[in-house]
Amino acid sequence: MKTLILFYSYLKNRQQCVKINNVFSSFMVLVSGVPQGSILGPILFNIFINDLVYFIKSDLGNFADDNTISDAAKTIPGLIKSLEDESNNAIEWFKNNMMIVNPDKFQVIILNRNSSEQGTYTLKFDNNEILTSPEVTLLGIEIDNKLNFKKHIYHLVKMAGVS
Repeated sequence: MKTLILFYSYLKNRQQCVKINNVFSSFMVLVSGVPQGSILGPILFNIFINDLVYFIKSDLGNFADDNTISDAAKTIPGLIKSLEDESNNAIEWFKNNMMIVNPDKFQVIILNRNSSEQGTYTLKFDNNEILTSPEVTLLGIEIDNKLNFKKHIYHLVKMAGVS
């Protein structure tokens, strides 16, 4: 019981405001969510979404609020159908749990041994369309469809100031 009281006190009566340039908005009470930038925030968020895995048949990777659905199929159309279905399942779960989904942040990459099938494909889900890309950034790592990480390594070397 003391643990519940502790978490309740941690989450209740939280407020936030927005600062644009040097002007602050008025404070508003938060009615949902977890404190951003806190140690407990990602843990509480993962506890909240832990049943999402029961609604996704494909592999689902989570890190804080980043979710990655991955799958394998014998054909590109089969893979696209699976990813569309799983994306719709995830979006439905998020909506049912009063969470907002931002399809503008969705990325799709197809890894394929058959270079003749490399190309751009369209995935359709929840009234959105997204094009596959030959490279994506996942948790700060640039991944390309050949898994050679050349662009990622180039940027790391550039940031380190090494010639």
